[in-house]
Amino acid sequence: MNRLLNVLRFTLTHPLNKNRKIQALITLLRWQLGSRLLSCEIVYPWISGLEVVTRAGETGFTGNIYAGLHEYQEMLFCLHFLGGDDLFVDVGANIGSYSLLVSKICGSQCIAFEPSDDTFKRLTANIQKNNLQNLVTTYKCALGNEVAVKKF
Repeated sequence: MNRLLNVLRFTLTHPLNKNRKIQALITLLRWQLGSRLLSCEIVYPWISGLEVVTRAGETGFTGNIYAGLHEYQEMLFCLHFLGGDDLFVDVGANIGSYSLLVSKICGSQCIAFEPSDDTFKRLTANIQKNNLQNLVTTYKCALGNEVAVKKF
């Protein structure tokens, strides 16, 4: 119940939903019900023609479904200040929200690091789905302050 209340609070207080609370609730309910009924990967049309392969419970991306830009200030910063001559490093890239955003919309080069096998497969699938292989380089590893092999 706490998770549901947090999702509702996030959706209703997000700056991009300020004047569209009813539509935001409909989007939330449609995603919650539809993604669970289908119980498979779903290609979600995002912004500027981006398509994202995601699934139920994908908290690294579902905030984008509910509000457009999940991490509003950070994502807006990237959109306003990055350009074609910039390099963006996405550490803990998950399925690629930032990598897709900065490469597709800003035209920036991106290096994406994601250690999880399953998540890395979806990251690379999203890059391929959007034909961004020439802008995004991926590495299946974690970054840290020591050289080691860790169980993830």
